[in-house]
Amino acid sequence: MNALNAAIKASTPALAREARSMVRAVETQWPEPQTVSEFVIRAAMAKITGSPLPAGEPERTTGDAADWATRSFELVGLAWLAWARGDVDRARFWIGRYATEGEDKTNLSEGGAIQVFAVAIWALAIEALIDNRPEDAHRFYRRVFEVGSSFGTESHPTVLWTRAASFFVTPGD
Repeated sequence: MNALNAAIKASTPALAREARSMVRAVETQWPEPQTVSEFVIRAAMAKITGSPLPAGEPERTTGDAADWATRSFELVGLAWLAWARGDVDRARFWIGRYATEGEDKTNLSEGGAIQVFAVAIWALAIEALIDNRPEDAHRFYRRVFEVGSSFGTESHPTVLWTRAASFFVTPGD
């Protein structure tokens, strides 16, 4: 969390260098990613440090564990991962799948409903990134931060890593 917070708050070249170093230390110890969340976090670290993004595709949740709260998180996470890889068309595809599949989701548990709400805001942030609207992306990321912080959503750490990586300015060395 210290590395993540440093990356989010890096507002000067010196702070950015320090944050990048902290993230690199975490990145070197990060296990090989398997899940969508692990891929997204690892890709966020790579964007911050300048390392290669993880190759391959993440495993998605299946069966009873693939409720809408989980599925929506994974679809939006895949959109950010595609955006981070520079594949805007694929990012739009995942956001489109999220929007299409999400039209008919009701009867969520309280925790699931809050998670779905947070993911919906995250999707708006990523859509703004895809459309090159950084001010809107910042605004939506601030809002999803407020929701995740207030309710402790399961997606919150992953969303924070994408926020840090999406706006991290690599310092000149």
